[in-house]
Amino acid sequence: YRQAVAISDKWYGSSHPETLQHMTSLAAVLIQQSKRDEAKALLQHVLTVEEQSKEKPHTYYAWAQDTLGRLELLSGKFAEAELHFRRALDLDRIAFGESDHQTAMVKAHLAQALIKLNHYPEAEPLLEQSLSSLEDRAPKGNMSVSVIEVLLGQVLVRLGRFREAEPKLLAGFAVLKDQHAQPLLKSREDALENLALISIASGRP
Repeated sequence: YRQAVAISDKWYGSSHPETLQHMTSLAAVLIQQSKRDEAKALLQHVLTVEEQSKEKPHTYYAWAQDTLGRLELLSGKFAEAELHFRRALDLDRIAFGESDHQTAMVKAHLAQALIKLNHYPEAEPLLEQSLSSLEDRAPKGNMSVSVIEVLLGQVLVRLGRFREAEPKLLAGFAVLKDQHAQPLLKSREDALENLALISIASGRP
């Protein structure tokens, strides 16, 4: 991705849509490598150029907003993450529609920020919509679906709706139980923690 950015920058300049798209791809990889400062600088450049443009926003702009939201979420800046996810969701709804896979994933990301901010009632419908959209397309045992099932179960536990939460948590855990890599390990642990809370609240051993 670095080479793609360098070539595109040389040919077209740092403000060209192709260069900005390569920068967004590179930033996503850098986040996975925990190089957050470098990723953030790239994403802020992408967003600044796009915000100053008088053209219709490119689809990568929503991706850049979503990617920066995920970076802020990892950095513990939940309110900032929420703003970026909301912008990405608005753009994806226009570009792809309400039930598209990309829109569904951004809804789940926004819900994660809302969970961190303890806004559980607002997170619930976003997760329900995301899950419904993905279940229509994803194969059985899809990891993204399982992570969202756990998130929804967690929200329902916080809302005191244990009977609804338990099957979501069990379904997600059934797929994630053998996963050991982050962030799937974290989702697996969250499922177990919330299932334990349900057992305690229900008076079960």
